[in-house]
Formats: sequence, C-alpha cells, structure tokens
Amino acid sequence: FQEHAAQRCQSRKPKGCGNGKRRAKLGNRLGKDNVHLSFSTSCYITKSVSKIKVNCNCFALVILDIMDGNFYPFFMKDIPYNKYVDYALLKPTATPQDIIKGCKEAIKHEFMSFFVPPGYVNLAAGNLKNTSVKVGTVIGFPMGYTDSKTKIYEAQQAVKNGAHELDIVIQIGWAKAGEYNKVAEEIISLRKNLPEDVILKAILELAYFSSSEKENLILALKDTPVAFLKTSTGFGPGGATIKDIKLMKRLLGREKAIKAAGGIKDAATFIQMINAGAARIGTSSGPLIMQELWKG
Repeated sequence: FQEHAAQRCQSRKPKGCGNGKRRAKLGNRLGKDNVHLSFSTSCYITKSVSKIKVNCNCFALVILDIMDGNFYPFFMKDIPYNKYVDYALLKPTATPQDIIKGCKEAIKHEFMSFFVPPGYVNLAAGNLKNTSVKVGTVIGFPMGYTDSKTKIYEAQQAVKNGAHELDIVIQIGWAKAGEYNKVAEEIISLRKNLPEDVILKAILELAYFSSSEKENLILALKDTPVAFLKTSTGFGPGGATIKDIKLMKRLLGREKAIKAAGGIKDAATFIQMINAGAARIGTSSGPLIMQELWKG
C-alpha cells in the first residue's frame, strides 16, 4: 500500500508542488470510513483498522477504501475535477442575465457542461459557442409525469436549439407502481427519436423509493440506452447520498455511468460522491467547489 501510494505521488506529481506549505481545505474527517488527511514535506503512510493517514508534499493522494479494499484517488491535485461538473442553473427565478453570467463561469472553470432551463438553451448555446463547455438541459422536469410524446418533442426542440446533453426525469408514478417496463420503453422511445451523439441521462429521483424499489428500478434501467443514471433533480424530497451512489455502482458496474445531484454544495461532499462512484456531479455550486478545492 505504501509503495503504491508513493509511486502515485511521484508519477502524478504536479508542477509547483513540494513546498509543504499549501494545505487541503476539505477538513480532517470525511464520511463514515473515518479517513483522515494531513500533509508534510515527506511522503509516508500510517494505517490502522479504522484510520488511514496520508502525508504527501505533492497532494497526489491514494486511499484504501476500508469498505471494499480497493484503491481510490482521493484528492489529486492534477486530476481535472472541473470535468466532473455539470454546472446547473435551473432555479425558476433565473434571468437571462443569470444565464449569461453562468456561461462565463462555466467557460472560466472549463466545466464539462452548463445545464439551463429548456427556454434558455438557445441563449446558452450562443454564449458557449466555440468553447469546450457542452450545453445541457432537462426534460419532463422536475416531476417527470409529462406525456411521453411531449417529452420527445421537448427533447427534440432542445437539441434543435443547441443542447448536447439531456437529463430526463422518468415517470416516477410508473416506477412506484412497479411498471418498470413502461419506464424503460419511454427511455427507448426518446433515444430512437434523437441524434445518436446527444447524451441522455435518466433522473430517478431516488428519495421517493424504498431500498427494494431502488434496486428494482436501477436494475430495470441498467440495459436502457442512456449513458447515465442520475440520482435526483434537486427539487425532490432529497438529494444524492453516498449510500445511493454505492448502491448504483454495485448494481450497474461498468454498464452505466452515474451522476450525483442534489445538495452537493461543498468540496468535501463533491469528493465523497466521486470516491463512491459518481462520474458526473450536478451542482449549482460548481465555482464555489472549485475555489475550495484549489485555493492554497
């Protein structure tokens, strides 16, 4: 374990590290795994049953997950964390000026995408033209009970206006009734009526479901033609949880990517979600999280 971490520190050592003065601002304790971090000008590791302590002058850290024994990157200064971010401005009071400002923030931090309400897709597309930031929007949002044909039309219009990624709320009532085949068929229908290069994500709104219902829903959608399954809208009774992300990861394996969203407002939570298995993080706090991650 020590040799593995030391190799990662040397092989991934970013420019300008090694002065031993800069410190992470994520706090000393993150989650039930009881992982503690500290930094010095040397690189060594102490490990006990309930605690792992990593000291490294270049911030290239690897931790051993106590729950499953696998190695995970924790906070590595050279990982492009900004590319995990689906920056979102979906509040009902968002103005055109807010969208333009959000585009500037997305460009500044080079986020993976900027998610806006459907009515603002054209505005965002114009402001993000010739940048690396993709335009995203939401379909059937936030309740999911829009008629399937309406969802298809809404999605097609969004793509026509410049959207590259679509987060689609499933028919939650169907899922609660155990009609998972209908949920899956709606997703398949949407996929068939959209260009292949448009990325689709299914929003499950997991806070509405019991543990057994969550498992059944995730497994039912495992083979559907979406790139991601997403935890929440951020407008439901609860947001993303570490427990749900780990459940999704266990059930999905590598079949589907996972997007965590809802209540992710600080760097500690952001990193925890990634460590648990999320490949994208939907958040309206993207700039604040980046500032917290990278400040010295």
